[in-house]
Amino acid sequence: MTCQTVMLPDPITVLESASLADAIDLLFRHKIKNLPVVNASGLYKGLFGVHTLVRHILPRAATLDGVTHMGNLAFVHDSLVNLKERLSGQLDEPVIRFADTALLPLAPDMGLVETLLQLYRYRHNLPVADPHSGRLLGLVTYWGILAKLTGRPA
Repeated sequence: MTCQTVMLPDPITVLESASLADAIDLLFRHKIKNLPVVNASGLYKGLFGVHTLVRHILPRAATLDGVTHMGNLAFVHDSLVNLKERLSGQLDEPVIRFADTALLPLAPDMGLVETLLQLYRYRHNLPVADPHSGRLLGLVTYWGILAKLTGRPA
């Protein structure tokens, strides 16, 4: 079995040129945690979701590469109003700016156990793309895996 047998074949996506506000709207409307970002030709460009959004709202020092544990951030006195202002100032930006573009998609023929390992390691849904064209083929989701394992609808 491969990841193609457990992937969601037609996931909800967002165009790389869509605004951050539009992407957040899709997350709320469909009650999902992340979206594959694609270009107009359907090529996978990155993954946007709640996790990447939180990363952009946090103070930069807390998310710098190489910083594994910032410790207590009690010295930062951001209020909900401050965080809302920080977010609202970015809502018109293209969503690709907030996407995880380093996350490589899975190949459709990746084995099922390796797929589960990747899902475990990255802790969020994983895109599946054609390795030659880069076209998004689907999304491996926790709910999809759970549905296959239990025989329930996703």
